[in-house]
Amino acid sequence: MTEERARRRLFGAGVLIGLMAEQVVMFSVPLLIFQHTRQVSSLGLAYAVEWLPCLLAYPFAGLLADRDGGPRLFSRANIARAVVIGCAVLICVLQPSWTTPTLMATGALLATLVAPIRMSIEKVVPQLAKGADLARTQSLVQNMELLAMALGPGIAMVAVLSLGKIWLLGLACALFATAACCWLVLPREAAAPVAADARGVRATVADLGLGWTLLVRNKPVMLLAGLNFAINLVFSTVLAANAAVVTDVLKAPESQYAMLNMFVGVVGLLNLLLTPLLLKKLDVNFLGSLGYAVLCGCLLVLGAASSFWLYAVAFVVAMSGVAYFNIFNRTQRVKAIPREHLGKVMGPFFLVGLLSYPIGGLLISTVGATYGPQRLVAALAVLLGVYGVVFMPLTIRSFREKEVSRVGAGVEPPCPVGSETFREAMAHLAAPLTVVTTRDAAGRRWGFTASAVTSVSMSPPFVLVGLSNDSSCREALTESPEFVINVLGEHHREIADRFARRDVDRFAEGDFGAWPDSGLPYLTDATAVFRCTTADRIPMGDHQLLIGELTGLRTHGEAKPLLWYQRDFRAAGPAAPAPVPAPVPVLASRTAGNGGEPR
Repeated sequence: MTEERARRRLFGAGVLIGLMAEQVVMFSVPLLIFQHTRQVSSLGLAYAVEWLPCLLAYPFAGLLADRDGGPRLFSRANIARAVVIGCAVLICVLQPSWTTPTLMATGALLATLVAPIRMSIEKVVPQLAKGADLARTQSLVQNMELLAMALGPGIAMVAVLSLGKIWLLGLACALFATAACCWLVLPREAAAPVAADARGVRATVADLGLGWTLLVRNKPVMLLAGLNFAINLVFSTVLAANAAVVTDVLKAPESQYAMLNMFVGVVGLLNLLLTPLLLKKLDVNFLGSLGYAVLCGCLLVLGAASSFWLYAVAFVVAMSGVAYFNIFNRTQRVKAIPREHLGKVMGPFFLVGLLSYPIGGLLISTVGATYGPQRLVAALAVLLGVYGVVFMPLTIRSFREKEVSRVGAGVEPPCPVGSETFREAMAHLAAPLTVVTTRDAAGRRWGFTASAVTSVSMSPPFVLVGLSNDSSCREALTESPEFVINVLGEHHREIADRFARRDVDRFAEGDFGAWPDSGLPYLTDATAVFRCTTADRIPMGDHQLLIGELTGLRTHGEAKPLLWYQRDFRAAGPAAPAPVPAPVPVLASRTAGNGGEPR
């Protein structure tokens, strides 16, 4: 439980710090370019140049995320972003006349590295959240983006007074490096073995083709990609011209330009608190539709605003509309894409959705420069509203039809019970504790405390062990041909606690012997010891199921078993009379003919 919370905090910290660094860059670079050129068309061109290479990177980033699992790719991409920013700072300081082309090139490189970052997050979120927790975790990620819009510019406003805009990029460099460190300790998801020849050019092209094929054949996800494209097209024109509109058209000072993003971040913090409550009251489809409608209305106001404060309010509320739509967007697409192909499909999906970014930049540099950026935004907002009236209901209906077809085909829909609720219920199930041990090819001993151990067959004798994908012993146990189950008695509490921790030498106390012919470690005074040959390994959710065939057995006297109950060690003994429970509704069993009763 503690490890899971720690992983989620590191995940969230890495995402938030990386997003803050992006906001610092987005605050500094447009202002620097506009100050050097004083042309709206330069901002639009920079925006287009920035996003074109990013689009090409997304399909390849999706393949890398599928092969890597996410955490390592995230860390490496953030380290690369830190290096790029550091080089840009040096060039701008040593050659000030190169500032504009350097910043344009830096923007393109940073945008390219956004692709592996986003794909890593897409890959890791389903590993951390299941069922009802998925929408809440996706809303957390979405609102972190808004929160970063407050923290990033807020840091920038304070730092720019003493550092200057160029050295703000140095601050972004440090933040990117910190974000990389947060994910270094996150466990990588177990991936299917990839043969050496499966990483060649031909195999890569085949995987890219498979991703496009799966996307095109997935009707609801394709419709969703269309909605993303339409929203991003309009919003990219707003973002591309934001610095010029605020500081030139509306004559607001640079400090108010930074405050604009800070206001968005403050609202993001409020949404962070409000969204879990909304998800309890509102269907995610309704929340997405509401967000789309709010966005369209606010974009019209942005196109007509003549004062900074009206523009600021509309911009902040529009970003909240985007946040609510994206909760729907993120949640539904993950449900409709096979997990093993998530990266392959999400790469092309992002490419389609973000193709509008360079188009938006080009529109600002051409149409916006001629007729004014606000008029362009207003016209696109009207078209976006008409598009949504037609395609938003079609998309929602298509996702519902796909879910019905999955159930009809015998594929279970996501469990409506959240992981926290399930964990609370399982705390009422007392489980005997064991220590599962093995020895790797290098002779190193491995072991962990396990409660998910049971017999599977009496003749021949088979046992089952549940092994978390996050366990430090996972690699050793899945590769070793043998393992040992040591049954603990009530006098083994210290051993159970020791083998449940990561910060100790679990075998330091000398209470384990070695099986004579194999060197397999076993607890010398265990109540019972089962030596097993690994017969099968079955991936199951966030665990691996190890099936072992019994090949050896030792017993050691009588002792009360050590149990794990209500998140604490317990010894078996007389129990107090249980209170009479209040009547509860009877839930229908999912097993036909079972009637909801134990079998």
